[in-house]
Amino acid sequence: MSTLCALFNLGRGEIMLILALAFILFGARKLPEMAKGLGQGLTKARRDAADELEPSRRHWKPSAKHLHTFGFVLWVLLGLTILAIWAAGRGLL
Repeated sequence: MSTLCALFNLGRGEIMLILALAFILFGARKLPEMAKGLGQGLTKARRDAADELEPSRRHWKPSAKHLHTFGFVLWVLLGLTILAIWAAGRGLL
């Protein structure tokens, strides 16, 4: 509740007023149904957003070619680092 208050800069009095107006406008029977529908909608939206971000991560697995290329790149970087250290020691850089 405090996050909601901070997000919209509402105090407890304003929230109570909004809830009272909703109770008067929609009645006691309709409010639980509306809250349930709102909760289900938010849950579905959150799941859909997560599904949009995740498919590429979930289905991608490195192949032997990817691992071979990664290993090659690491060896090249190690070689260049050693070469740079050697050149710096000789005063060539």
